[in-house]
Amino acid sequence: MPLPNWRDELPGRVRAMQIIVAALVMGCVVFAVVAIVVSPLIPTDADSKLVTYLALGVAVLAMIPRAVVPTIIVATGRKKILGNLKQNSTQRDAGTRGIRFDELEEEAGRQAISLLQSKLIVSAALIEGPTFFLLVAYMLECSPIALAAAGIMALLLALHFPSFGRAAEWIEGQLRLLKEEYS
Repeated sequence: MPLPNWRDELPGRVRAMQIIVAALVMGCVVFAVVAIVVSPLIPTDADSKLVTYLALGVAVLAMIPRAVVPTIIVATGRKKILGNLKQNSTQRDAGTRGIRFDELEEEAGRQAISLLQSKLIVSAALIEGPTFFLLVAYMLECSPIALAAAGIMALLLALHFPSFGRAAEWIEGQLRLLKEEYS
């Protein structure tokens, strides 16, 4: 019985990624509600906004690794997939005819789905952490700036919500790059 096509696996994997992103966003929303309810009960120094400024700094600085780390993950993951494909092609073929990329595309597609999921989780986590820090700052200092910034960060987190079409397009792009690199 042949293995399922990577396109057959994609809807279930995208659904899992959607659940992950939704859970991360809901965690931020629930904690925001807790922070809003609890913050009036916590005594604060009305003049001090040190934690708010630190949280804003962390949120801004978090955008740097958010812009760089997923790209590194994808490049490294693609190299690993390419290495696996070349290793598998030499194991399958005694070197007489060489295995075409088309024969390995299904395997590469499944590995690319896992790479997409890893990239998504890391990207979302790099936004989720500063969002919680901003909510803690709001809870401690009742700073509307911290709450607004946390809302913006939660919105950025929600923008990671994957669709089937975008995921398929991304994987097909990675397969094109792999095919070029395989040759």
